[in-house]
Amino acid sequence: MSKTILIADDEQIIRNVLKRKLEQATPFRVLTADDGVPALEIFKQEKVDLVISDLLMAEMNGIELLRNLKSLSPHVPVIIITGYGTLDDAIEAIHLGAEDFIKKPFDISDVIETIEKTFRKMAEEADQREIIKYISSEDVHIEVPNDFEYLNTVINYVFSHLRARWLVTDEELHDVKVCLYEALSNAFEHGNLDISGAEKIRLLEQGQQAWKDFLVSRLNDPRFRSRQINVTLLITEAMMRVGIRDEGSGFDYARRAASADPEELFRSSGRGLLLIQSLMDEVVFNDVGNEISMAKKRMVHRAP
Repeated sequence: MSKTILIADDEQIIRNVLKRKLEQATPFRVLTADDGVPALEIFKQEKVDLVISDLLMAEMNGIELLRNLKSLSPHVPVIIITGYGTLDDAIEAIHLGAEDFIKKPFDISDVIETIEKTFRKMAEEADQREIIKYISSEDVHIEVPNDFEYLNTVINYVFSHLRARWLVTDEELHDVKVCLYEALSNAFEHGNLDISGAEKIRLLEQGQQAWKDFLVSRLNDPRFRSRQINVTLLITEAMMRVGIRDEGSGFDYARRAASADPEELFRSSGRGLLLIQSLMDEVVFNDVGNEISMAKKRMVHRAP
């Protein structure tokens, strides 16, 4: 069955271009709204599988729309599109459950890839919907083959165990999921496949097919084919800690962190560290820079 995408943007040219291009290039059905208020009404009346929303709109902005959508349907994926967003806006959107960001001006191939990536993640989550009922603590070590297809499976394995142990909602653990995805993607692309950020940006500017072809050639290269990503997971009543180590040469984390630019959050490459620093309670790298340890404390809900 074809999926339905709802686009909310107050710029008519953006709505029209996205609708036309998506319907030409994909099997998706596309609905549009010129503000958050009519978008919310459409969402209530139609079966919508994914929402793309501008951040700045006059009557109901993207943050308000996101909050309302999540109250109606917590699992609906929302992608934020913006040309003027700030770091604070982006972090708030992530806390509220936004899946990703698209920065104006955009390439339609990037939009399609972001949508398809989001649907892939949703399918993986559906495969692991059952919760493990009784876990007193969890201490896991996973050796992940150097294959991008395994990354979402690992993320959802960690996510389902953490959700079962802490007995909280998916939305409350959204920050953890975002950071797992960014850290594993960095370990795979920049670590094990030794792809620089500049090289990734250059390839993405040529289109998604150029990027995919390059990944395939890199994976078939004997220098990188046998590498693995090692993932450790520790879950206790109070906190969770994930360690991710690749077999690449590493990088200078301190220098990279010091030069981070908030604008990177809206780019296709380089935003991972900024997101992880913003969303996790503790972030530590080893001396080489090929292993990250991320910790998140359990959110305690007190009765009013």
